[in-house]
Amino acid sequence: MRFTEITISEFIEKLKELSKKHNFETNLTIALSQNKIILHLEHVHLKLQNIYDYKDLKFDTVKELQNDLDELFTEELYQHKGTAYVSASIPNAIVEPDPWEDYDNYVDYDLFDTFYNKKSKDSLTLEQKFDDKKSNIEYFTLTIDKGEAKLQYPHNKSKIYQFQYNMELVDTLNQIMENPYQFVSTSELKDDADKLLDNINKIYKKQSDINHNINKGQIVTHKTLTFNYIEKSYKGQLTGIVYNTYYIAPDYNKLNGMKYKTFNKKVPLYHNIIKNHMDLRTTFGYKYEPSLSLFNLRKMNDCENTYEQTLTKVFDSENFKFSHMKQIYIDITKPTNIDQVLVDLGTYYFLFKNELVAQIYLDVDKMKLSYNDLEKEQYKDELKKTVQNFITRSTK
Repeated sequence: MRFTEITISEFIEKLKELSKKHNFETNLTIALSQNKIILHLEHVHLKLQNIYDYKDLKFDTVKELQNDLDELFTEELYQHKGTAYVSASIPNAIVEPDPWEDYDNYVDYDLFDTFYNKKSKDSLTLEQKFDDKKSNIEYFTLTIDKGEAKLQYPHNKSKIYQFQYNMELVDTLNQIMENPYQFVSTSELKDDADKLLDNINKIYKKQSDINHNINKGQIVTHKTLTFNYIEKSYKGQLTGIVYNTYYIAPDYNKLNGMKYKTFNKKVPLYHNIIKNHMDLRTTFGYKYEPSLSLFNLRKMNDCENTYEQTLTKVFDSENFKFSHMKQIYIDITKPTNIDQVLVDLGTYYFLFKNELVAQIYLDVDKMKLSYNDLEKEQYKDELKKTVQNFITRSTK
């Protein structure tokens, strides 16, 4: 019997040993933040591998697995009193013909299930704390298979997660995981954010050159330079600066044959051609405006960088994280000072003299704040500071 609390690392190592010994796979939920690791063990299901006929599985083999699990969940976890439900099966072991259709159904063969500390009102969780600031908790699937442990990415590999800012926590995970993560220095990320904003500022200062290159011989009513971010689109994530030009009867022969000069190689730059006509002013019979489509964007350079890691440093604040933002629009045509913030459900509108200068669409389900919270002045001010800083840095 163990009289000291088992650490998460020790538990995972022991489960890895058992998975190698008994040839099973299991998926656990692990929660990570900048200052803690939480392993959820309220439900643990083991899938035995490489068993071609469940009838050949010996009783002693199953009993040995049960005994090893009993030792792990009673003696090794003696100091932890939460409830855990542990089960084991052979996946797709039984073939059952479908009574109505001409195909077979494959059903798992259940071996056993056991409750540990069933009388406890709490679920079994292991928690390990680190000396660092608090951050949002992000959930991963921890897969243990044949003696190896891996974190499964919930979104994409390019994203920086909050736990990566803590070197000790990253080192702890990398000692037990087969897919190591890199520690991310906040100072390095800040340098990258500064470089990104400096490059956006360089594009801002070249607006007259861009106009001369693109719009010679065209009737242009007005032009805007905007930063656009879309979390998900037909082409995946979209990040970049968009030069929007509003034309009266544009000459598409010139536009289609135009070769764009390279004004900046570091930030994705797009040209958006917008026909300025009555459909932008009235909606009688209006169905579709091509300028609102991503298909309308024309690439002005070869940069494909989405800057997802860097943008976390630009847009993260105490209650608003870049990962919460589905879509961002910021007008950087000229310097502006936001004087009004409006909220409509999960969308923030930022105005200057009653003109829209920025808009952010949030995924509120990912946030700790409610829709009612978003209406409060303290949260309006928090996000306003982030957007205003972006405008100021980009248009200085």
